[in-house]
Amino acid sequence: MPPKKIAKKPEAKAPRKQASVTYGQYASTTQSGARRMLFNGVPVDARKELTSNNRVQMIGKSRWGIRNSPTYKQVIDEVVLVTIGDELIAQSQAQDPAKGMLYQEYFRNWSKRCDSTGRFTFGQVQKLSLFGDLVDGDSFLVQTVDPKTGRPRVQIIEAHRVGPTRDEFNPKCVDGVYLGEYGEVLGYNVYVDGDKKDRFVPAESMSHICEFERSSAVRGYPVLQSSFGSMQDQLEVFGLEVRAARDSADHTLVLKKQGGVLQDDPANAFAGGGADCERIASQMGGKLLVVDTNESFEQLTQTRPSQAWMGMMKAIERDIVKLLPVEYVSDPSGITGPAIRLVAAKVSRVAGKWQNLIIDTVCDPTWTYVISWGIANGELPEDPYFNRVSWITPRDVTVDAGREAAQDRADLQMGLTTSSAILGKKGATFDDTLETLATEAEKRINKAKERNIPLWMLYQSAFNWLQQGQAASQTPADVADNLDIPEPIDPSTK
Repeated sequence: MPPKKIAKKPEAKAPRKQASVTYGQYASTTQSGARRMLFNGVPVDARKELTSNNRVQMIGKSRWGIRNSPTYKQVIDEVVLVTIGDELIAQSQAQDPAKGMLYQEYFRNWSKRCDSTGRFTFGQVQKLSLFGDLVDGDSFLVQTVDPKTGRPRVQIIEAHRVGPTRDEFNPKCVDGVYLGEYGEVLGYNVYVDGDKKDRFVPAESMSHICEFERSSAVRGYPVLQSSFGSMQDQLEVFGLEVRAARDSADHTLVLKKQGGVLQDDPANAFAGGGADCERIASQMGGKLLVVDTNESFEQLTQTRPSQAWMGMMKAIERDIVKLLPVEYVSDPSGITGPAIRLVAAKVSRVAGKWQNLIIDTVCDPTWTYVISWGIANGELPEDPYFNRVSWITPRDVTVDAGREAAQDRADLQMGLTTSSAILGKKGATFDDTLETLATEAEKRINKAKERNIPLWMLYQSAFNWLQQGQAASQTPADVADNLDIPEPIDPSTK
């Protein structure tokens, strides 16, 4: 009889390895009972951390803060003001200066009404683009044409108008951004027709205004999103304190009793009748108050707001306005001397950061689009460097304008800077300033000839550099026609 085969028992599966807490040599990786646990999750790409739903919720809270929080609105407005000012002004760097002047004039005329709605100037487009980036996390600018005239236009697209496809799921579209095989941006998905339909816009025709913090990010989030809690705390705590201050101001007197029963009319009983009390009050003026035995009235002292509450509100405000120094935004009275210069330097650094972003994503692409369109349609002459342009930014924030102006003049004399750089700090261009100076000089010469008066009387009469060291006998009668500077008197001949 053959031996029975004994069935082998199936081997038990090895248990899966579970995540476990490790206690290493770094205190930052060790859990402590003194602090609550941080739910930071596993590190992943930024595009997976910032989901479309989370981004839209943050946009909603940020826009709510703009509508309801004065502090939040103020700091955003201040950043836009110091970054854009009135407008970033284009200055062509074309090879031929004459063509560069034509480019500047052409772009200036186009900038007066340049968006697809016909409502905004290019300066307003710059401000709206930066405002959208700060509040929503990013904004978009489309290069398009006017359907009526066919001329170039730009269109501002807000952040909520760009998102995942709604018609059908597309794995290549990540939160409204179409990515290629190597992560390159191919285009954007824009909601049209009442945000019901999708439209693909190629990346070549659309600028994405966003300050990316990580290389794996495709969209941005509001720059002050970490302050949303402090913004809400400020509004709620301030409202509660105002209500408490009103309640304490409404009850100004307190009647303290030490037993006994309050009579119907103690004032009448003590004064010997209502008529006598009224007579005394009429003679003394004001109001006469009589209380019962062992009773007293005490005046409440208003103690709100307290110093501790004021300090807490300042701490909350500092957390909200962290985009700029709080001394610049709200209260500069607490700083003096070098601290003021440090705050001004920080503000200039912040403004320079956002200026570079707007120049790279809004100004340069728009200049190239408009000028190239003009050249292609025969409205402008061609230049090999037509796309080279610099942008004049607003004047830097400073508390020593006189000292810095003197230093600029010294640097110009030493050849360490240029007139264009100095004029750029004042929001002016070298070409426009030179043209204005030439026009003023021509007017002075013509007026001096017309009135037959010395030219120096129309040019810095208090300090006449045209007649330094000049005697009265050296001034010719026809000085209006003689524009040469006379030689000064030789002291040895006196």
